[in-house]
Amino acid sequence: MQLFKKKCIVTLRSAAPWYKEKIKTEKPKRRRLERQWRRMRSTISGQLYVSQCNLVNRLIYESKMTFRSHGYRRK
Repeated sequence: MQLFKKKCIVTLRSAAPWYKEKIKTEKPKRRRLERQWRRMRSTISGQLYVSQCNLVNRLIYESKMTFRSHGYRRK
């Protein structure tokens, strides 16, 4: 029996319209490489992690710019 039940407030948000499937697949790869780099602390794993970070950040930037250049409507 649980004496005190915590109440959690969950905020539901709609998905960002610029967030693409490619970003969704590349972000877990980035996280996996980060864990590998933190565990091994090797130069190679660090370079792989940094290049994946750059890729994900570029994908996000390009996706946002494409979305904004085509115009969007606020609700």
